[in-house]
Amino acid sequence: MGALSTAQQLAAKPYQPAEGVTYQGVGYAFQQLAQLIKGGANVRVATVGMGGYDTHENQGTAAGGQLHNRLNELAKGMAAFFTDLGPLAADVTVMVSSEFGRRVASN
Repeated sequence: MGALSTAQQLAAKPYQPAEGVTYQGVGYAFQQLAQLIKGGANVRVATVGMGGYDTHENQGTAAGGQLHNRLNELAKGMAAFFTDLGPLAADVTVMVSSEFGRRVASN
């Protein structure tokens, strides 16, 4: 109940990321997480979900493409998150996981 109360108090205040940090796309979820961490909410485990990886063509290269664009958005969100956390980032571990697959028989 204490964690919920802290989260509600933090959500009621406007959040100002660190200087030069801008969030966009999935980054807004990272921004909320940064607000909790920096606000002292004692976050132990959190998840950020991001869809749009069920692509079958135009995966892309450094110039663009579906998969490239999704991974680029994720990378920018995570970069903003770690920059925003500043020294607190040393205590944060991020695991990125993707689950998309089919068994050979279904294909």
